Amino acid sequence: MFDIGNPVHWLIAVVAVASVVLLLRVFFSPQARERRRRERNHRRVVSKARRPMVSLAVKTQDEIETGRQKRSSIEGFHLAQEIGLLDQDLFILMREGTPPLQHRDQHHARKYHSYLWVFRKHDVRMLRKVQSSATPGK
Repeated sequence: MFDIGNPVHWLIAVVAVASVVLLLRVFFSPQARERRRRERNHRRVVSKARRPMVSLAVKTQDEIETGRQKRSSIEGFHLAQEIGLLDQDLFILMREGTPPLQHRDQHHARKYHSYLWVFRKHDVRMLRKVQSSATPGK
């Protein structure tokens, strides 16, 4: 199979290993990686949606306002529904450490979490209509 004493086999093996190393070096070089990244970013975007899709991410946190609970997350959800956005995802983000205390006496539970809502809408015409009506002076 492979005769260790035959110099022709050694020469073929050395050439084969050298060519593999050179090809791998060219493929994994920083310039080649940059070129591949650029090619990936400039490819056409293929979407199955027939209409444009809008995504909106909103981070909310419930709070205490003048001694009463204010559910900002629920208010944000209802506002998004009013303009025709559908909730796609809800993430609950946990805070590390303790939240800052503003008062000496504690009357409500501490808020260690916040919400990240992801909304979507396929038709942007409704969203533009709502935005233009909310803009003062128009």
